[in-house]
Amino acid sequence: VVKDIPEMFAENPGGGGIYARLEDHGHTLSEFSETVRARLATKAEASALALSPGSPVIHLVRNAETESGRVVEVCDTIMAADRFVLDYRFPAAD
Repeated sequence: VVKDIPEMFAENPGGGGIYARLEDHGHTLSEFSETVRARLATKAEASALALSPGSPVIHLVRNAETESGRVVEVCDTIMAADRFVLDYRFPAAD
């Protein structure tokens, strides 16, 4: 998808960020899903994040999906668990 959107390779893709650029090019987003896991850091992760070996991390994977069901973005993030707060709001069931 992004190979056809030059702005996606810019340091600053412009107002609204990458999601706005996707929509500008006809990829209307309908849903985001996130999976969040808490686990211990691997040796490589601990080194890259300057953590003590075996420190806890949060592993978050977010998918952005279009109205047609196509996943157009995957964000795979590892965070030091003691440095971040994940705060969610979502509507109660009807």
